[in-house]
Amino acid sequence: LGAEPTSTLWDCIGDLPSIGSREAARLQHVAWNHSPAILRRMGRIREGAQWSGSQHHFSHSYGRLHRRGFARTITGFFPYAGCGRFWHPLQNRSLTIREAARIQGFPDSFAFLGQTKADARLVGNALDSTFASICYDMVRAALE
Repeated sequence: LGAEPTSTLWDCIGDLPSIGSREAARLQHVAWNHSPAILRRMGRIREGAQWSGSQHHFSHSYGRLHRRGFARTITGFFPYAGCGRFWHPLQNRSLTIREAARIQGFPDSFAFLGQTKADARLVGNALDSTFASICYDMVRAALE
């Protein structure tokens, strides 16, 4: 393994087309629907920060990613605003299916059936392709 620089979140998702464009729709880069209350909460959280919580919520459940930081472990619940720190660094929304898929190593050519919670679980439960490839190479070398 070489000394390659580690990719930041923005390296993975920063070049995606604007949501609402034809190209974004083709890539299945579409925002999830959030309630007005969640959108207001997101609007108060700066890049890289997290909500301080309340007596009914856990503070670590609501947070915004940072462009120059690393992505959190993607889970099958990333579309839900309160199930981890998966908020887009600049926009008031959770990561799209395409953003999460890119972080997990899916190529843009991979087409999902739609933008469903089942697709989110598929992405969240996937083993990162780079990591899987490295593990395969190590196992193969050990068996030879």
